[in-house]
Amino acid sequence: MEFIISELQAGKSVLSYLKNSVGLSSGNISSLKNIPNGITVNGAQVTVRYILGAGEVLTIKEEDNIDSINHNIKPVDIPIEIIYEDENLIAVNKPPDMPTHPSHGHTDDTLANALAYIFLQRHTPFVFRAAGRLDRNTSGVVLISKNRMAASQLYGAFTNKQITKRYLAVLSGELPLDGHIITIDDYIKRESDSIITRTVCGPEIPGATRAITKYKVLYSGNGITLVDVLPKTGRTHQLRVHFSSIGHPIFGDELYGKASLLISRHALHAAAITVPMPLSKQLKTFRAATPSDMEELFFKITGQKTENFTEDLRVDIPQKGSNNANRH
Repeated sequence: MEFIISELQAGKSVLSYLKNSVGLSSGNISSLKNIPNGITVNGAQVTVRYILGAGEVLTIKEEDNIDSINHNIKPVDIPIEIIYEDENLIAVNKPPDMPTHPSHGHTDDTLANALAYIFLQRHTPFVFRAAGRLDRNTSGVVLISKNRMAASQLYGAFTNKQITKRYLAVLSGELPLDGHIITIDDYIKRESDSIITRTVCGPEIPGATRAITKYKVLYSGNGITLVDVLPKTGRTHQLRVHFSSIGHPIFGDELYGKASLLISRHALHAAAITVPMPLSKQLKTFRAATPSDMEELFFKITGQKTENFTEDLRVDIPQKGSNNANRH
């Protein structure tokens, strides 16, 4: 990856430029220092103390190599929809019933396995760096960084609350269709007798963390509600816990509501994510179409398509002051 040093950047050290202009972490820079020709200026290897001049070409070796690969991730030919790809990141539409990362009992059916196979076919080393994750039964947009620089910048964007995620959910029961944006603002903790489930609690309870969810009702009728959801924090199972806490659990959620014969999982979909792109910092929104099982559920109950009510989801949200959500 090459950077041509401008007049404004001249006089900076390589360390300052990589940290403040490129956005690399200290760990990323340390790794580059230990790679032969990991950092060069005009083709010659330099230290991070080197002072850059206008017009010089700074090159960093961001490509992964065979030693970077986690060989425990087995490449498996699983069809996966790639929404967008460039030299720094991939946006995919993760289907339901697919874990993001391999774990006990899920070693060959994950998003990581699917992408490992794609890159194997390209004869390109691939390190799985998911920027956040979705629960196995939550579908939708997942971002994967293709190099250390992109991973560092996306992590920083999450940490600095510069990333917005929007979800589409079908809820049990009918909420008022009044056009208002409603806020759920409370505290969540892990259930004392479970390592999985969470519950709403008071702020004084040990382990309590604040959780904020905003939502807007798009459709209400026939015993269900379709909502556009904007999480402002990213607590585990946050959306599932929040909607259950107001008496309207996500349809089909066997943990926080009840299972249904109409859908085999909770009806929750990560419909869109807006991020500052690595290097350019320009905001870009990636959208994932509503999956067929949620469309079929909605049509069976209402006789209509979700697209008749989801125009709001196709409009970007201003990013000033927005927060992020990592896992639901």
